[in-house]
Amino acid sequence: MLEDREVGENLAALRGGVSQGFLAEQMRHRGFKWSQATVWAIEKGDRPLRVTEAAAAAEILGTQVEGFFGSKMDASIGRRLEVAGTLAEQLTTVAEQFCTAQQLLAVMLDVHQDEGKHRTQAQRLLGVTAGELAVDGMLSYYESAPPLEGVGDGWLSSYLVMMQEHVGGADGEHSEEA
Repeated sequence: MLEDREVGENLAALRGGVSQGFLAEQMRHRGFKWSQATVWAIEKGDRPLRVTEAAAAAEILGTQVEGFFGSKMDASIGRRLEVAGTLAEQLTTVAEQFCTAQQLLAVMLDVHQDEGKHRTQAQRLLGVTAGELAVDGMLSYYESAPPLEGVGDGWLSSYLVMMQEHVGGADGEHSEEA
C-alpha cells in the first residue's frame, strides 16, 4: 500500500504543467473545499487524497484514478503517454490540413500556370509529404538536443535509429532530397 507521500508525488507528476491553484479552483467547482494549500499538502504527503477527490482530480487532469495509486514511474509514464497521444491527434489534424493546402496549391498553380516567382517554393512544398516534414523536424530536434544521461540501447535509441532509417535510408544519413 502506498503512503500518502507517494500518492502526493503521483499527483504532482500527473498534474504536470497544471498549476496547483488551477487544480484547486477546478476542484472547488466540483464541490470540494480545496485551495492551493490543499494541493500542496497532498503532494507533500501531509494530507491524504480521498477516493472521491482522486476521481474528480483525474477527470480534471485527463488521466485515470489508478495513476494516483501506482508507482511514481507509472504515473510519469502514464502522463507522457497521454501527452504523446494528444500531440499525435494534433499532428494528424495538422498533417491533414497540410495535405489539403498542398492540393489547393497544386490546383491554383495549374489554373494560374505559374512559371515564375512561386515555382521553386511550390516545388519544394509539393514534393514533400507531411510525414517527411514531421520526421525531419523530429530529427532536427534530436540532433540538437543535449544527450540524455543514463539512456543506452533502449526505447529511445531504437526509436531514433528507426526514424533515421525511415528518412535517410539504412545508412542512417539524413536525406535532403524531397
